[in-house]
Amino acid sequence: MSVFEIKGVASRMAECDVAEITITFRAEEGKACELSRRVMDECDDFLEEIRKTEIDLKSIHLAGDSVEEPGFSRETVLTAERKIMMQIPYDLKSINFIQSLLQKGKYEYEITVRGVISDRRAIRLELAKEALSHSREEAEQLADVLGIKVQGVESIRRDRWDEDEEIKIVRYKKCVGDCPPRASDELGRELVEECVNLKVKWIME
Repeated sequence: MSVFEIKGVASRMAECDVAEITITFRAEEGKACELSRRVMDECDDFLEEIRKTEIDLKSIHLAGDSVEEPGFSRETVLTAERKIMMQIPYDLKSINFIQSLLQKGKYEYEITVRGVISDRRAIRLELAKEALSHSREEAEQLADVLGIKVQGVESIRRDRWDEDEEIKIVRYKKCVGDCPPRASDELGRELVEECVNLKVKWIME
């Protein structure tokens, strides 16, 4: 009896169905109380605009709040930040609309949009099956060359372990407000590559 470890790999490009949007309101230079008030006011003004849309404010979460000196700055300049985060169905028109509200308010802000997949666990399960099948094909080819047969699996382990994300989707109408149409409204959703690597030990004899 012999045992051979053969890697199985499967990957797929998948469309993101959830957009995780993080907005940071920032103010620099001034007294702590002034900076804190400025970012709070700008954040509240933006949320008042959001309140007029189909998005429920309870679905938006505070992701950070600080008034501090930058860690690597030579100058003792205070910086205030208030960060909020929301997860919405991935729709370019809605994302453009949110960006237009920020531009309209002339806020000092940063925004990041990260595409995620709500059914990532199901996709990775399918890929794990494909990776196992790929590994078995390689094992059978090797066994054929050696003149032996594949008897079964001794062990299976992932090449890299990571936690599956739990995504809660906020449900609302895609068109959350009136804004001029943009060509980018029609763009396809963000693509991410999902990949599963398995190390399978096959028993052969």
